[in-house]
Amino acid sequence: MEEKKIVKKTGSGRFIWRLFYPVLILFGVQFITEFIFGFFAALRYALANPQLYNEFQEMLRQSEQYLLEVLLENANILSIISSVIAIPLFILFMHLDTKRRYREGTHETYDKVPAGFFAVAVLLGVTTAVTVNNLIEISGIYQIDSEYMDQFSEIIYSGGIIVELLSIVVLGPVVEELCFRGLIYRRMRERCPVKLSMFFSALIFAVFHGNIVQGIYAFILGMFMAFVYERFKSVVAPILFHVGANLFSVIATETGVLDFVTESNTAAIVYIAAGAILTILFLWIIYENVRPRLLIPSEASQREEPGT
Repeated sequence: MEEKKIVKKTGSGRFIWRLFYPVLILFGVQFITEFIFGFFAALRYALANPQLYNEFQEMLRQSEQYLLEVLLENANILSIISSVIAIPLFILFMHLDTKRRYREGTHETYDKVPAGFFAVAVLLGVTTAVTVNNLIEISGIYQIDSEYMDQFSEIIYSGGIIVELLSIVVLGPVVEELCFRGLIYRRMRERCPVKLSMFFSALIFAVFHGNIVQGIYAFILGMFMAFVYERFKSVVAPILFHVGANLFSVIATETGVLDFVTESNTAAIVYIAAGAILTILFLWIIYENVRPRLLIPSEASQREEPGT
């Protein structure tokens, strides 16, 4: 008689900790990177101005102001550094999750999705970003924190096109999707239904962005990216969706090609309608056609070894 494998269920406290520590690590890596960079920038400034040692309070005030300016001016560089540090950590955690699911007997291996549908995920990211960005713009929500958003945009899109592409379009989507979909959403799916997992992972993603306007945008896109992850059963799909969305933002900001939309309500409505129609079309294509087959153990063993 075959002995039944007993799987020990993870406690609620540990389950919640496993959901949130990837975000804490991401925050921690970003903070440490900025702190080290800022410390040496402030030290350089202090050594270059020895006369301020006699006026310690003034030195602190000027150093803090200088530090803030340096951090803001190098926001994209710091983002690149923190992403390079965090990405291997998140890949390691995903690898450990896979090994754990193998031990528990809960790991699932799916057949590969044709490459063409990943291109549809990129296009879906572009059209979703177009639609949501413009809806936020004409809704007036942007005005809630317009001063901050203008400053934020000026900082993010002032590092040069190569740095912007590397930070915003390449590394940013990779590190955030490994964290929020590859770890947090995937772990929630072990305990929660799809819709609940989509909602809470998107909510955490929204809070991570730190302000109302970006939070609303991030929540909506977070729901879409969780949907894409669920359909493709691969973190590559939401990464490509995220790349498409961010690439659109960079191109639109740097070229001003879409500035005409804000000059006319009619143009904005037509533009939003076109984006919404294309978004629905791409969603339908993915929903109807992307259904990777769950491989039976004998098939899966030929394609994936435990711990890989």
